[in-house]
Amino acid sequence: MGYPWQVALAAVFVEGVIFIILSVTRFRTAVINAIPISQKYAIGAGIGLFLTLIGLKKAGIIVSSKATLVTLGTQNFVKPEFWLAIFGIFLACALMVRRSRSSAYFNTDNNGYSNSFESHSKARKSILAPNPRLHFYEA
Repeated sequence: MGYPWQVALAAVFVEGVIFIILSVTRFRTAVINAIPISQKYAIGAGIGLFLTLIGLKKAGIIVSSKATLVTLGTQNFVKPEFWLAIFGIFLACALMVRRSRSSAYFNTDNNGYSNSFESHSKARKSILAPNPRLHFYEA
């Protein structure tokens, strides 16, 4: 975006100060209580569906399509990351049906393992080497 890191750090600091002021004056609580409960549920559901769409796209289960925006990623059926993601979805569903308290942990754990398998399947020199697929560093 062209901003130095000092500007970003200052913006986060100012945002934190504003949030503390809003919390101390109880203005934040008044705003939260003014939102109807149905709208709170709708916002949560919308965020959840958006994150699900991102996860399905990252796993290759859905891919971009000009005709329908997204479509089933049939070309990814041969990739192990695809099947690990499918396994994770079924595992999460099975644990939720059984009302297991650890379903969120096991689902997160499975996704972490599938991500590590995916990143180690690429040519990396060691476990501690940065992942070349991430763009957080400059090579």
